[in-house]
Formats: sequence, structure tokens, C-alpha cells
Amino acid sequence: VVRARTGRAEKADLTIAGPPRAVLGLLLGMFDIRAAEQLGLTLTGSRRVLSRLHPSADVVASLAG
Repeated sequence: VVRARTGRAEKADLTIAGPPRAVLGLLLGMFDIRAAEQLGLTLTGSRRVLSRLHPSADVVASLAG
């Protein structure tokens, strides 16, 4: 189960912070971790949590235009 929310979380498995473009780009599969970090993204905690996230192709397509 993945739960996401804005703001601070106590005992989070992974905290993702940064500019919206970097955060959303990573979560939607538009950027890999290195590219998102170059845009100012920071990850704190277990990066393995990201492997549980799989963006929906429909969501990505709708954002592309």
C-alpha cells in the first residue's frame, strides 16, 4: 500500500521533496531519479519504495497532451 500526502510525515518509509516538476516527473515515470535530483529533488529513506509505484499509462498520456 502506498499512501501519499503533502506536508510532514512521521516514520515515513520514503520522503520525496523538491520542485513540483521534479516530484511529479519522477512519480509519473517521466524522469529517472538522477534527472529528478538534478532538478532539485531529494529523497530521504528507502528508495526501494519507488519500485512499488507504477504510473498509469492513461495518466501519463493525458499529461503529454
